[in-house]
Amino acid sequence: MSQEKVTKYKEAKANRKEIMKKEKRKKLIGNLMFALIPIILIAGIAIGIIDTYTDFKPRQSVEVKYSTISNFDDLMLEE
Repeated sequence: MSQEKVTKYKEAKANRKEIMKKEKRKKLIGNLMFALIPIILIAGIAIGIIDTYTDFKPRQSVEVKYSTISNFDDLMLEE
């Protein structure tokens, strides 16, 4: 072995714990991304389908009684 290979091996051996931590962290992040991206895509599609479904449902109508508003105007004029 050349001297360069020996020094690289010694450095790798000395920093093995840090190197292993970094590799584990990268692997964990990769696995999380692999799991989260499909979940996010499925959730987005589901929300789109639900929104489309609720747009086609009949909505309840609301009636406004204007008599109270006209009485309020009369009260405001009296003051």
